[in-house]
Amino acid sequence: MKKQIKWIFILSLTSVLILNFYYIGSIAAMLYYNDYNVRKSNMYHYIDEIEIADPDGDWYPLMNKFYAEGFSRYADEDVELLIMYSYGDFKLGTSTLFDSESPQFNSFYGCYIIKGNKDEYFGCDRYGKILIDRIALVPEYDFKYLVAGDMGLAKEDFFLEYEVVDSRVQNESDYLEMKIRTNSIYHGYEEFNINYVQYGIPYKKCERKDFYPIDIYCKLKIEKVENNTVIVYYIFTPTKELMDSWNGGIYEGLYN
Repeated sequence: MKKQIKWIFILSLTSVLILNFYYIGSIAAMLYYNDYNVRKSNMYHYIDEIEIADPDGDWYPLMNKFYAEGFSRYADEDVELLIMYSYGDFKLGTSTLFDSESPQFNSFYGCYIIKGNKDEYFGCDRYGKILIDRIALVPEYDFKYLVAGDMGLAKEDFFLEYEVVDSRVQNESDYLEMKIRTNSIYHGYEEFNINYVQYGIPYKKCERKDFYPIDIYCKLKIEKVENNTVIVYYIFTPTKELMDSWNGGIYEGLYN
């Protein structure tokens, strides 16, 4: 009996270690990589002042950072972009970001910090009015090159369409609610991808085509701050109830 208990304990411990291997590895890797990207961007002072509440549900414990050096060329404008983002927490060794049955499937929240290197704000006209088509370039670049593209979606197969559902100005900040049609990140594992270090290994729960089209709901708050810098707080999710319930500390009283 004692021998059986011993083997049950060993098997249970082994299972826990295996299931948490990617999770622990993800956090360890991202702690280093986040610090590296922040130092590379030289945007410490903005990050220290930003507070973003978690949406409902279980989310990855870190707010990751990525300094997107290619965005300036994509936008054809002298700007710098630092992306802060989080996603569904790990379950059974991988993020629920890949789980088509999870409310956190294909969901991200965080903020974009966009610093203009000339005397102007990115995504604004000379009078300070928001240019939605320019602001939309940021998630378009993010999805195309840093999310689905980095997970294996061919650039020629990527698409993104959007419609503005609501647009408001309050306390000198712009608020947008949008519906986006784009590729999902749903796909099966074929070979190792560097993104799997942070997200875990993807898996399939249904026979849908890789990167099949989905509708994504989003809220944005666009705030102009010092040094020609624009901060865009966001949530992107195919779960409308999740978007509706999230204020993130920035929508208080606006969409309730």
